[in-house]
Amino acid sequence: MREWLAAAEAGGTQAGLLAGQAKAEAGEPLVLALDTATPTLAAALMRGSEALGSVQEPAARNHSAHAVPAVQRLLREAGLRGTELAGIAAGVGPGSYTGVRIAASIAKTLAWTWGVPLVGVSTPEALAAGAWREAAGLAAAAVGGADDGSGEPAAGARDGGTLGLDSSSLLADEAGGWIVPLLDARRGQAYTALFAAGAAPGYAEGQWLPADAPWRRLEPDALRLMDGWAARLAELLAAADRRPAYVLFTGDLDKHEDSIRRFEELAEAGGDGPAVCRQPHTIDGRTVAWLGARSLAGGEAVDAHGLVPNYTQLAEAEAKLLEKSREEKNDGRL
Repeated sequence: MREWLAAAEAGGTQAGLLAGQAKAEAGEPLVLALDTATPTLAAALMRGSEALGSVQEPAARNHSAHAVPAVQRLLREAGLRGTELAGIAAGVGPGSYTGVRIAASIAKTLAWTWGVPLVGVSTPEALAAGAWREAAGLAAAAVGGADDGSGEPAAGARDGGTLGLDSSSLLADEAGGWIVPLLDARRGQAYTALFAAGAAPGYAEGQWLPADAPWRRLEPDALRLMDGWAARLAELLAAADRRPAYVLFTGDLDKHEDSIRRFEELAEAGGDGPAVCRQPHTIDGRTVAWLGARSLAGGEAVDAHGLVPNYTQLAEAEAKLLEKSREEKNDGRL
């Protein structure tokens, strides 16, 4: 990695440098994004809402071997240098303890080496915003006959998308929707949060979400027992001044289907409940970059040493060691 950093500092093309400067002057930030907190390696290079390149591939336990080459490839193929970046967006979890550390360490090193701003992005938030964007794209394809470039309708478009036959009207509803990301943490738990999205914006083919897309957080990231979280979501729904048109769950859906159905039952019992939807989605580096660009514009950047990962809980090995220590104390051996 050290050798590559030196080469990257001296590399890049003059054409890429001039293009990057021109785009920066036009107010289109160049953002590199990386998230390794889930089994999917997600990385992207974005200029405004335009994706210059992205990587989204299963890496499981090999993030440390694949993350840096992915970043190298993105910059090389775009003909850009790291010093041209407006900032780096790093997924900070919560999620895999080791995975969170990998992205944070790489992002810190690159930000310090290149002298560029750094922002942390919530992994559950990136998952949620990406699912919202994907649902909007599938709904548009279902109505307009858009395709994925293969000449055939997008897979989700053929059956009306995962939101159902009325998905277009749901996503366009001014009441907006709630998005609930689920990252399985085993033992009936998930890393989760709650976000509110306004009426889904339109966007040109090949572009990501616009910078001003209506998006905000309602509940913080946390490790939650899913039974209790389903009940809590129902309470929030009952207390809402303005009910959402839909509640969309995404992430590890199969592992928490029982809890999603429990929420459906509670929402229906309250009367006039929203549509409860499921959107399969894995984290996408382009959404990490989009959220990072919003944070950069809001003045939330930190220096290379100021990035704080959200581990939420002890690593499993540490938790087992702590539990063993407690058991030994209870046995009177310590």
